Amino acid sequence: MVPVTISKLKFATLNINCAKRNRSPFELKEDISRFLTTNSIDVLSLTETDFASIEEANDFKISHYTTFLPVTSNTVEKKVRIITLVDDALAKHTNLRKDLMSAPTFPTIWIEINTLKNQKYLLCSTYREWGKDEEKAINRQIIRIEALQEQLERATLGSHIVVLGGD
Repeated sequence: MVPVTISKLKFATLNINCAKRNRSPFELKEDISRFLTTNSIDVLSLTETDFASIEEANDFKISHYTTFLPVTSNTVEKKVRIITLVDDALAKHTNLRKDLMSAPTFPTIWIEINTLKNQKYLLCSTYREWGKDEEKAINRQIIRIEALQEQLERATLGSHIVVLGGD
């Protein structure tokens, strides 16, 4: 497999706010596709997707993009609040970094993109849950942000260009 050459990697985040608007990401596919095309986005982090399950999230497809999901052991009950879309031209040079996605308390999707001339990108899509009831407590929020900090510390050990995006 020959690495792809890119002059600039365009990474964006888009909060689609499905929970508060009582809508489905499937209703927004045309708008998301237009956003990707109009802005020539290579990698897009979608937040507040609120898929009912990992299986439902796995069914979400945008033409010419590959969908990456958070790692979870629960396939039915927990909402999926974040997904990452990668342009198909880059997807074959992209690896999901499950070793960095270690905290169920803080949803992240880490992907590594290897391009020509040894350009290596490590991109993190993230969504910080506010939680409800006791999950909103400051000490619980600190635990969640510490989980992200631990992931970032491990991610920055290598020679990658590390980029964090999310909501």
